[in-house]
Amino acid sequence: MSSLVKEHYNNNDINKAEQWLDRGLELVRSLDHSDSIYVYESKVYMHLINGVGSTFEDLILKHVYPFFKEKQLYYEQYRYLKYLQSTISTTGNIN
Repeated sequence: MSSLVKEHYNNNDINKAEQWLDRGLELVRSLDHSDSIYVYESKVYMHLINGVGSTFEDLILKHVYPFFKEKQLYYEQYRYLKYLQSTISTTGNIN
């Protein structure tokens, strides 16, 4: 489901992305946060779809990035830092 969220988000089809995100969040609730990439992906896309707030930077830098680093998922580290960079460059800040 996360692939569908990503695909619809990247195609700017926010309604479909949100529908798949909601379905994915239902499944993610039962997963252990420390073991699942899907938990963090869902949280990031929830922010991207619903609007990035002040907690987005903390989510990426204090939780998502360290998780991917520990798991040696370097492409994902890069991708989510790019989301953060894009958000900052678009809004001028996170808040």
